[in-house]
Amino acid sequence: SSGINAEYGGLRVKRHDRVVNAIGRSLGKKESNKVLIEPHLKPTGLPMLKPDIVALTASGIEIIDVQIKADMGCKRNLEDDAKVKTDKYNVKEYVEEARRLLGVTSESTPCNVNAFTLTWRAQFARHSLALAKRLKFKSILQYIAADVLADTWMQQVFWSKSS
Repeated sequence: SSGINAEYGGLRVKRHDRVVNAIGRSLGKKESNKVLIEPHLKPTGLPMLKPDIVALTASGIEIIDVQIKADMGCKRNLEDDAKVKTDKYNVKEYVEEARRLLGVTSESTPCNVNAFTLTWRAQFARHSLALAKRLKFKSILQYIAADVLADTWMQQVFWSKSS
């Protein structure tokens, strides 16, 4: 049974990583953007964190963490889920570490800490839609949605065969 859980967990991780990579590729299409996928933020005296994306864009530094939340059989507040993510990374030492990794020396460069949240059934949270609009990757949302839905279906097939 632990093999089943590991394989199921692997499917979930792959789904998450495809969303991260789609957003990262989209941001990276603009030559002036610098995009890091899963960089290690390790400020002195604090635990290491790995946000999904740290990018330097025209609007400043963007720290983005992707989450795909269960929404079947439970009531969710995606905005509350996002706050947990943003609070985790919106700490001065982690922001400074992101600046250092991107080579940004100006303190006046803003840093935005973002969650990109959607559900297993590809319902995007309001903040995710606003982020996609602000960073100009709205055009890929339909592909992200289709990918997430296909993976959710595959997980359901996997579980029905394993039970």
